[in-house]
Amino acid sequence: KGQSMELYSPSIKGDWKIINGKKYYVFSEGSFLGLQALGDSVEPCFEGAAFFSLYEELKKMLSQVEQFNLNLHNGGKTKMVNYKLLDKQREFIEIPHSNSLDVAIYQGGYGSGKTWCGSLLGILLAMKYPGCRGLVGAKEYELVRKTTLVSYLEHLEKMGFKYGVDYSYNKVDKIIKFSNGSEILFSALDDPEKFKSLNLHWAEIEEASQISDGSFKQLLGRLRNTYRGKNWQNFQYRLFGHTNPQPNKDWIWKRFVENKQENYRLILAPTTNNIYLPEHFVQSMKDSFDEEYYKINVLGEFGDYTSGLVVKGFTDENVGTFHYRDKLP
Repeated sequence: KGQSMELYSPSIKGDWKIINGKKYYVFSEGSFLGLQALGDSVEPCFEGAAFFSLYEELKKMLSQVEQFNLNLHNGGKTKMVNYKLLDKQREFIEIPHSNSLDVAIYQGGYGSGKTWCGSLLGILLAMKYPGCRGLVGAKEYELVRKTTLVSYLEHLEKMGFKYGVDYSYNKVDKIIKFSNGSEILFSALDDPEKFKSLNLHWAEIEEASQISDGSFKQLLGRLRNTYRGKNWQNFQYRLFGHTNPQPNKDWIWKRFVENKQENYRLILAPTTNNIYLPEHFVQSMKDSFDEEYYKINVLGEFGDYTSGLVVKGFTDENVGTFHYRDKLP
């Protein structure tokens, strides 16, 4: 069908001009009001207008409005939650390639919304792919319990999920089960042997900079679950993590910068990107941190805080005289 772009009449500005012997009205200003589908036999007024060639860009723009509506399907029920995503969070959630595996790290400063975004993505995957199995882990389970799991449960409450109806959480088995069959396991990643037998669709790493490259490789090897639901369209395995930058250029630098593959994505999210933080937050850190520490923990950039003869900030004040007391236990 033909399409027409509607402009807000009071906003229109322009002049009549003679172009190639014909009289045209040339628009110089105008506010966009909406797109309209025309009937089969109705010809657009401005058939050759440039905005028809920009239709896909307009659709993309409309999909990226500040108010982000998430439709969540759970056991045949539809839930909607309104979240205002930061641009870096949206970049982290959306996959820009067609590879069957997406590997992404959301690296940011303090308060950049890393864990919040990671747990949201986990729930979205559990809802989009009924019956899928995911794993959420960190170097130590205590970090998962106090941080990541809390974020998951907070999201579920805000989204209107009812405990015992839409989902359940087993503290002993450390697993969230949804009424649509999806499962999210929570585990420590300090020992790769603990999860070597799992078959997963996706995995999430809390504070990815703390785990070893061996644990990362073991997780990659767990993304092999072959179950597919009947409505799983365009499914892609996902391994995603969020973290403060590593104090030195370790495996994240090597895999996502130095030897980057097409399906490996590193999203750098500075603290300053989070417009919802208190006004004093960034300035107080800027006043307190040295340049390198600010670069790493606020701007979310790679640095090397361990460079130097000993460590950063080491001065003569750290040198003292000590006497060895051999009689002490």
